[in-house]
Amino acid sequence: MTPEEYEQYNLHSSQTAMNIRSRYGDAIQTEDDYKKIFALQKAYDDQYSGQEIFMGGPPSQETMVARRTAEQKLQEDIKARSAPII
Repeated sequence: MTPEEYEQYNLHSSQTAMNIRSRYGDAIQTEDDYKKIFALQKAYDDQYSGQEIFMGGPPSQETMVARRTAEQKLQEDIKARSAPII
């Protein structure tokens, strides 16, 4: 698989891609908007997805607040950088 093919595979077949499709469905109208949303969601996922699972216990209050704040910022960034989704 070439680097370009791998990038396309991740863009449309990764867990992040599945989460985006699940959350927004057909509301994303263009590939450009999809790529913007994917980049934002991927950055969030890389930082927070599965973090608590591998740390060996429930997340701390501080971790929960940071994650909630990051998720709110993610949603604001998605709204600001793409055409209206909903």
